[in-house]
Amino acid sequence: MSVGEGDEDPIATLKGLSGDGEGVEILAILLDVLSTGFVEMEKGTPEAMYVWPYFAAKPLTSLTPPEKVDLFRLVTAGDFAGMQEFGTYNFYRVGITADGEWKFFVAGD
Repeated sequence: MSVGEGDEDPIATLKGLSGDGEGVEILAILLDVLSTGFVEMEKGTPEAMYVWPYFAAKPLTSLTPPEKVDLFRLVTAGDFAGMQEFGTYNFYRVGITADGEWKFFVAGD
């Protein structure tokens, strides 16, 4: 499940990802993800970008209690248990370059 470079119609893709078929659910998820804070990835390289949520770049076992609260604003306890089995955060992530170029909105590994 992703929206990124090369998508012919990102609006149609977002609507298709949304459980309501109109895009409202997926926009709510996007808003929630962007409200968590970001981490700068690949800092100092041409591939540098900001990624939301910040904990997508952290091992789940290292999350502090406040970081777990941020995570549980996005996922359920059951989702978290699945992520622990998988070994990493695997819900929606957003990547935007330092100059503001949208790179991806993806879920999964």
